[in-house]
Amino acid sequence: MFYHHEQLIVQDYQVSRGLVRMCKEDIRRNHCRKSVSSDKDIRLAQILICLENVTKNGTKVNNECLLEMLTHRKILMEDYRLSPELVSACSDNISQLCSGVETGGRTIHCLMEHTRTRRRKDRIAPQCQRQALLKEVDVASDWTVDPVLREACSDFVSNYCKGGYQSSSRVLSCLTEHLGSLQMSSECETAVLQIQYFVQRDYKLNSDLYRECRSDAITLCHAKRSWADDPSSMDPVRAPIVLPCLYRHALPPSNSAMPKLQRGCLVEVLRMMRQRALIVQLNPEVEQACIEDLAQHCSVKTGKGEEMLCLQDRLDSLSKSCRAAVSNYTELQSAHLIMNPIILSNCEDVISKLCENDVNAVTGGDALECLIEHKNDAVMRANPKCRAAVEHQQLISLKDFHFTFRFKDACQQQVSRFCNNARTKFEVVSCLSEIVRNDALADHKPHIPRECRQQLRAQLLQQRENIDLDPTLKEACKLDISRLCKNVARGNARVLECLESRRKNLTIDCYKRVFNIERQDLMDSSTDYTLLSTCKSMMIKYCSDKDPEKVFDCLKKFKYEAGFDAQCRLVIIKRMIEQNTDYRLNPALQKDCQQDIVKFCSEAIAALKKDDPKLEGKVIRCLKTKFRERKLSSSCENQLGVILKEAALNYELNPLLTMLCNTEINQFCKSEVEEDANKGKGRVEECLKAALLKGNIKNRVCRIELVELIEEGKADIQTDPLLFRACSQDISSHCSDVSKGNSRREYLYMCRNSTSKKNDK
Repeated sequence: MFYHHEQLIVQDYQVSRGLVRMCKEDIRRNHCRKSVSSDKDIRLAQILICLENVTKNGTKVNNECLLEMLTHRKILMEDYRLSPELVSACSDNISQLCSGVETGGRTIHCLMEHTRTRRRKDRIAPQCQRQALLKEVDVASDWTVDPVLREACSDFVSNYCKGGYQSSSRVLSCLTEHLGSLQMSSECETAVLQIQYFVQRDYKLNSDLYRECRSDAITLCHAKRSWADDPSSMDPVRAPIVLPCLYRHALPPSNSAMPKLQRGCLVEVLRMMRQRALIVQLNPEVEQACIEDLAQHCSVKTGKGEEMLCLQDRLDSLSKSCRAAVSNYTELQSAHLIMNPIILSNCEDVISKLCENDVNAVTGGDALECLIEHKNDAVMRANPKCRAAVEHQQLISLKDFHFTFRFKDACQQQVSRFCNNARTKFEVVSCLSEIVRNDALADHKPHIPRECRQQLRAQLLQQRENIDLDPTLKEACKLDISRLCKNVARGNARVLECLESRRKNLTIDCYKRVFNIERQDLMDSSTDYTLLSTCKSMMIKYCSDKDPEKVFDCLKKFKYEAGFDAQCRLVIIKRMIEQNTDYRLNPALQKDCQQDIVKFCSEAIAALKKDDPKLEGKVIRCLKTKFRERKLSSSCENQLGVILKEAALNYELNPLLTMLCNTEINQFCKSEVEEDANKGKGRVEECLKAALLKGNIKNRVCRIELVELIEEGKADIQTDPLLFRACSQDISSHCSDVSKGNSRREYLYMCRNSTSKKNDK
């Protein structure tokens, strides 16, 4: 009897005395009877939609009428049979898929569940999906109208959605944002997902979003002015276009003239984007394109954000349409961390501690850059889940340079112009790096603008930090790593440093890769991760006014200063040793000695083109020979003089001496080694020379090397820094007008003449 009475109410709103009495004036004033079907039975559903339309579009309806509307919305949600349109459109689906499920809202939720299933044969028909039931009941504006949701989620709402939200439209948002939490029951999560599947496909079903964004949607996205429209124009399978349009205006590209959303609308859009990122089903553009791929590749990945992560990991294996949808989403995700639930949930504390100064920390791409920059800080090391999430995002970004927002934004034009054939981000980085390096070597005006070069350095820095981000190096050195560095942990550039320190033992392919990295880093310090991370405080103290790419050259000048960081000094010395093994690792020497190398060392150059590691140091040895013979150009002589002077102060900077005289250094000069390393006093070289004069050096090759060192000192007094320092006061007083670069004998002769002339005066 009760069901019969409710059915009469649905068919004729006049049977409901409360609705007639409380809403009479609102129905008349808003012409709601004109909007109903021409059918003789006036359907309550149509009256309700009309009244909902009035309230959504900003017209006031009296409170008593609103209460009656809420009551009728609850009745409609309780029993699907009270919605004739639903019965008509969904009868076949109900009998086939939802038989035996009737009142209490369960049939409606059953249909919702079969709307979002990934098996096409179990999906309900489009005409059933198009039904306006959710408009009629408007669950998003008051969650209590849905009996299934109310029963499944009431305990959760009481505990986790407090703060005045219990009777408001915010409750559904609260429930959605807690999807995947351990505290939420599976029944509650299922009910929320079933409703959100529809809400995320039509902005009008989200009452807060509609209220705040109606004006922007009409102005910017050509949305209809009326909340209610013809249900036949709705197509949940393809989804309306208003939400994607609002997203574009919420997150416009950099330097875009695209109009921005009003503040209230922006807040609601960002909230909805955060919700969409949780589960692929809430993202219709990706879900529709990837329904088969999800079933094939990601059926067991059901946690928060895991489905998207699964699709991103398998990007190359996806169908064409799915790959395009996932790529578009990943590109957007890289620009806006708010769309990355895994990083957001695992890194919230880290972001608040380390990245709070980034203006666009969550809605922009700055937060991810900040997290990468601080990946090895103590705060990040204490949060391994956050660090793992960030590193996983870095690995995903290797698949396409578009997945790194700042890099793409700064370098897109140059990539199109110079690197059109590059497929992955690594290939793009390699292509652009080669152009930058060639410009620097040839002294050309840079083809790559400053903004792109800065982002390029950031990408190279990431590659240096973690070998997993440099797939070519990782593949070329796979055997060497397992043989020479198997106990070295990934990260902090440790694997790369291990390979560099064992360069002479590397296989040829690995050697070439490591050599090219060293060459690049010694040309541009801003990509040298170990140098930048170890010498951070010394850079601030001594080189704060220098460009990052010149930091190494700056720090070299201060390495023996009192209070200079010992670990930083070790890195500086190591880099200088690398430079002194091969002229190609010393950009200044390469530039100033270019003509001399062609003129005097052509045989060594021809051999070097074969990339044979055994040929290291031959060009520098050739130049040293010509230095002793006084045949070099002045610019080249000055550069080589700097190298020889540094080597005289610290024997380690003369790799050949270290190798040939290693036994003698340990035998005669052990106490001087530490002083050379820390203070650069030149004690080891002087000790070896003294041992040579005493006849203690029996090793022939060591003896020859020491004789050559003495000859170099004779060629230019400044390459014998101990003599030059001991006589500096006399030189300043008596020989200031004698030019540098003369041999010891010439210098003393010219100085004597200069002193005589001064005394005559």
